[in-house]
Amino acid sequence: MGSVHGRRDELSRLEAVCRAAVGGDGGFVLVTGEAGIGKTSLAQAAAGVADELGFAVARGWCADGPGTPPLWPWRRIARSVPGLGQLLRAAVEAESSDNRDATVFQLLDGVLNALRLATRDEPLLLLVEDVHWADSLSLELLHRLLPELAELRVVVIATAREDGSGESAYTRLVPLLLQAHQAIHVPLAPLSVDSIAQWLGADPRTASWAPHADELATLTRGNPFYVKTVAGELSPGEARQLVEGLATRPTWRAVLLTAFRSLPDTVAQTVAVAAVMGERLSPALLAAALARPTAAVSDELSVAVQAGILHFGDTGLAFNHALVRDAIVADLSPHQRISAHAAAAAALEATGDPLMAGPAAAHWSHVDGPEAARHCRDQADLAAASSTLAPDRGVELAGLALRSAEALSAGPSEVAERLLALARFQWAAGMPSAAIDSCTSGLDLAEQAGRPHVMAELALVPQGVGSPESADDLCRRALAALPETESVLRSRLLAVVAVGSAVAAQSRGPLTGAEQAGPSADALSAQALAAARASGDPQAEIEAIAARHFVLSQPQAIAERAVLVDRALELGPATTTTMGVLWGHLWQADLALQTGAVADVPASIVAIEQVAERRHSPVARWHGWRLRAALQVLAGDFDQGRDTARQARRLADRVGDVSMVGMHVAFHVHLAVLRGDPDDFLPESLATIAAAPPMPLVRASRPLIHWARGDVARARAEFAALRDVPQQFPLGPRWSGTVGQIGLGAVVLGDAEVARDCYELLLPCRSWCGGDGGGSPYATGSMEFDLGRLAQTSGDASLAATHFERGVAVDDRIGARPQAALGRLGLAESLADQEPARALQLALIAVDELSRLDMPGPLARAASLRDRLAPIAARTTRQPDGLTPREVEVALLVGRALTNQEIAEQLFLSVRTVESHVRSVLAKLSLTSRTEIAVWVHRQD
Repeated sequence: MGSVHGRRDELSRLEAVCRAAVGGDGGFVLVTGEAGIGKTSLAQAAAGVADELGFAVARGWCADGPGTPPLWPWRRIARSVPGLGQLLRAAVEAESSDNRDATVFQLLDGVLNALRLATRDEPLLLLVEDVHWADSLSLELLHRLLPELAELRVVVIATAREDGSGESAYTRLVPLLLQAHQAIHVPLAPLSVDSIAQWLGADPRTASWAPHADELATLTRGNPFYVKTVAGELSPGEARQLVEGLATRPTWRAVLLTAFRSLPDTVAQTVAVAAVMGERLSPALLAAALARPTAAVSDELSVAVQAGILHFGDTGLAFNHALVRDAIVADLSPHQRISAHAAAAAALEATGDPLMAGPAAAHWSHVDGPEAARHCRDQADLAAASSTLAPDRGVELAGLALRSAEALSAGPSEVAERLLALARFQWAAGMPSAAIDSCTSGLDLAEQAGRPHVMAELALVPQGVGSPESADDLCRRALAALPETESVLRSRLLAVVAVGSAVAAQSRGPLTGAEQAGPSADALSAQALAAARASGDPQAEIEAIAARHFVLSQPQAIAERAVLVDRALELGPATTTTMGVLWGHLWQADLALQTGAVADVPASIVAIEQVAERRHSPVARWHGWRLRAALQVLAGDFDQGRDTARQARRLADRVGDVSMVGMHVAFHVHLAVLRGDPDDFLPESLATIAAAPPMPLVRASRPLIHWARGDVARARAEFAALRDVPQQFPLGPRWSGTVGQIGLGAVVLGDAEVARDCYELLLPCRSWCGGDGGGSPYATGSMEFDLGRLAQTSGDASLAATHFERGVAVDDRIGARPQAALGRLGLAESLADQEPARALQLALIAVDELSRLDMPGPLARAASLRDRLAPIAARTTRQPDGLTPREVEVALLVGRALTNQEIAEQLFLSVRTVESHVRSVLAKLSLTSRTEIAVWVHRQD
């Protein structure tokens, strides 16, 4: 009797996904619903359809219980996909908390290659059941795979129970899974009365129940498994009313246990232990737990199969349904359950298989007594050692080990070390509050035990996010206990405190001398660096340099940052982490952009790409693409920049790093505002910004988006909350970007007061290009241009013109074509009232350049200015004798001492054409040399 009746539409959707995959457009389907609703039956029916379409089918499943090894469903799938099992084993064996991203990325690449090879001759269906029990690594691998399915002949069908259970890896990651373009969600609703009647009526064994479909639907709430169970357990001929028939079976558990309770005692005992061990069974392992011959146990399991409790399916011998298994376990007495757990634990541990250590620990945790606690502790330790890539499993296992140690009256020193292990897993699993609680408790115990090193390691767990105040307190306590001779640990602690202090200052604003409590972030980072240098440890020094560099991420600190960059490049090869090697190259690129040495950036990109290749680092590869896209947009190669940014975004999605995704959004916000085209905004821009930390730098993008989309009123409303920020934001990390973005908001919204504030703050940066060492997602040219816009908005046209003219000279030199064109437009606007003739010439050049660059927003401004100035200039000045607009452009560029080659590149002309224009200008103006053209140009000014 199949339970896919009433699921025709759902099955059709799954079939459509499979048919698309035959042609190379794979997909992902998540089938969800309550227990018994028919998820597995629908998935199996889809597998049958896929088989008819020529698919190979690989099956995996997830198991409940804290000890299940990471990647368990993928390990099951690997039995049907050549080469996959070896990849999974290598990933777990090579796991490293420092280089986790690289390990997972390599694993993903390996899985993709294995799937491509497996689908050369036939498409492939991956059927994964019960993903609500999956570990974080299994789900992360699935999530990273989804964007690639569009180019694979692969369909993934996953089933998940939705019963309102608490937080898990599944509940955290399922929203991301369903956001993927290739994802389809198929929630299963209860069967209707008509569907139940048709289903039961189609089978002679249940046809007599069809007239009672409405009563069955009410009693079972349309749940197919319960419908099937009732129809199989009761005969409608025995009673007229269903309620009367169920009178002797008052609970669903009783209904589900009917067959179990009719088993012979020995068979029932075997099935009971099997239920405690898990949903899917190994007769040999069960026999070991029962200390009985495998043949005898297999015979007893056959009896359970005949009774309808177990079945042989595509994944082996298993209970007919998890609900049946759960009912059997719940029906056991406490003593029976404990005995079954003890037997299962001993059998699993006896295998000596490291993969069984986790399940063994989970079973031992249900057994009383010190001997069981020792086994639980040791098995949990063994399993946790292989859980770095799946920290949620590590949390469960480290917790088991900790509780077992406490049950064995472990002393404060051991408990502190175990809390350290737990906290590290909690932090990696995205549980910052729990991690800080564990660190705080552990630090108290380590202090009590006189273990300053453990105190320091506990204090170093929370870094980057979470509770800066709590982390700061932990570090300060550890520093107070740590001897001065421990320079490595002291430098690391001081670095964390320094970074935390710099971040905290941004939320509270600058402090006066009277308000400043303790050393500043600047002083702390300097102390950290001094301690690290004294230690002679390259890794400690590079980490201290990173903290110091972060604190000094401001334009004004460029000289000291340059010294730090040189030292980081020197230390890089001797460091032990990928970031230690990478930092110097990233910061060197930032320096080159800030100083206008744009031609030096490609060398840094090559060095970064070499790190990516050697270290198999997706983060390094992403940074290389980020910088390439920034350079391309800086030069006006917008299409190329978008393509490169898309590669970076695709990599970010595979890595699963939300900060990378945020940088991609910021890149497109910059591009949209620069070009004046809202089509460059990403559809998810506002949602991504809303989900990001509410720092001013992030919030400043919102009014820009609304303004560019034409909603000026909303843009002003969003901007109102940011107007006071520039004067309050402390000099330090993110200062330049925050003031700059808010200043840009003031420019587009015409807020003269805020523009004036930002101008005064940014004026000391006028000799540099945009940049502060913080690693921006885009590059800008001369700060003179930004100052020009701010001065223009605040109403000082003369001052604006001075800045624009300086900025154009710099931007022309570094090849920042879009900003140079905007600078000419700004200069033209600033000169329009006083020097209309020169303003017109600039506007003509700007129109030509902006048109070639495809910058529609500024182009419309420039064209409007040109049209307004043309009649004014005609009335007030004499036009150059017979010069065409193109010859005027060439003459102006000759006047700026550009060579014919440089003019040709800027105007997208051949050198020969430029030479022809120069000869024409000389003839029409009766001049004899380029120098005379330059003199003529300056006289026109």
